[in-house]
Amino acid sequence: MKRRRLMPWPGYTPYAYPLRWKESFVWRAVTGVAGPARCALAVHVPDSSHAAAVAIYRLHRTSNADGDSIADLPVDQAAHPGGWLVHHVSVPDATDLSVELVDTGPGDRTIAADAISIACPG
Repeated sequence: MKRRRLMPWPGYTPYAYPLRWKESFVWRAVTGVAGPARCALAVHVPDSSHAAAVAIYRLHRTSNADGDSIADLPVDQAAHPGGWLVHHVSVPDATDLSVELVDTGPGDRTIAADAISIACPG
């Protein structure tokens, strides 16, 4: 099993730059696993007042997050401060994936980006 833990850039404070409506944050994963796979996407919710709404983690099969999405995985950040949540997703090709964090919720509540982990058997 190949496991990749993706972190924001060095010096990034997860709650210092909360995402607001219609903003996004993208992680890229080159797993080295070619072909179909069942992957586990784990997302860490920062323990922050900025993690206050439902965030959508959109999994893409291309590295630039502009291609077709595979799945939208909602996470209620307000309900899981400081926790890891795991989603299992079947992907048609696990070679090169990206995860886009998007805020599609109503109102002005914020979401926050932090670490993610993608594990695909290979």
